[in-house]
Amino acid sequence: RNPPHLTAADAAALLGGDAHVALLVLLREPRARVVSEFEHAREWAPRTGGPTPETQSITAWDWRFDAARCGAFALERWLRCVPACRNGVESRQTRMLASRRGLGPGGPSRATLDAARRTLDAALWFGLLERIDEAMPWLATALGLSQTPRFPFEHAGLERAVRNTTASAVPDDLKGLVDQTQRLDLELYSYAETLLDARVAAVRQQQRRRRRPQSTRSRRGALSVEDADAAAAATPRNATRRRCP
Repeated sequence: RNPPHLTAADAAALLGGDAHVALLVLLREPRARVVSEFEHAREWAPRTGGPTPETQSITAWDWRFDAARCGAFALERWLRCVPACRNGVESRQTRMLASRRGLGPGGPSRATLDAARRTLDAALWFGLLERIDEAMPWLATALGLSQTPRFPFEHAGLERAVRNTTASAVPDDLKGLVDQTQRLDLELYSYAETLLDARVAAVRQQQRRRRRPQSTRSRRGALSVEDADAAAAATPRNATRRRCP
């Protein structure tokens, strides 16, 4: 099964400590993510109530939009839908990584952001959907793969979703409201970009070291440490040395 919107704690419980299964994290630009969730709900979420879409309520995952109270389902109304819709609206990525389901009276806190950062720090691998190609060599290294895999954009039409729903999809008059609802996710995404840069740079450096010739010698003509270890490993244990006359 493919349970929706797992928190980090949910995923850990589902894996049950299986050492052969790794938790991988994929983040998305927060403005694009919130618009994408709205568009997905508008197209696919179950509707109840009135005879027309304008009078129907929407129930999706962990939030519900009440058309009788809030009017027709629209982006601005959804962003302002408090508290019934806040699980879908407010810094979802930060809360999921911090394993915080509830929002509390003041919304997500700085402690929630710190917990989400720690989850990223400890992740075997994470990617940013907008920079996924950069992260794939790191994934290959993390999983011990001989070749760099291609991200499966074909799944669920992700390539189309990324191309069609970006931060530019936010109307100008709603950018301030969107940024307000995504304030912690925006900080988390910026932190993730910096962390990804460091992880990718480390992988590239490791790959460059692997491509260096193994039979290099120092200026004095002595074997390098790597060559000495390789020579020792290649010498049979029962080999005898012959003295020069």
